[in-house]
Amino acid sequence: MDALTHAIEGYTTLGAWELTDALHLKAIKIIATSLPGSARGEAIRAGGTLAADLGALGSRREIGASEDDIPTLAAAAMSDVYAGGNPP
Repeated sequence: MDALTHAIEGYTTLGAWELTDALHLKAIKIIATSLPGSARGEAIRAGGTLAADLGALGSRREIGASEDDIPTLAAAAMSDVYAGGNPP
């Protein structure tokens, strides 16, 4: 999940350009294909989707986050020292 997050961040950063976009998109595709099997310790099922396969891992409610947490989480993300490279 960490690698996927970094690939998405790299794709959406204001400092991205055509070459980095292409590399990050490729990384996202590779990780999205591999993550379900590695996250659950199983081979990827033919025809499965990332969302469906990861659904078995739990929802945000099961890990203690709720809709009410979004403003706090967003404020914390925007105050991060690296937020300057994030899209507006």
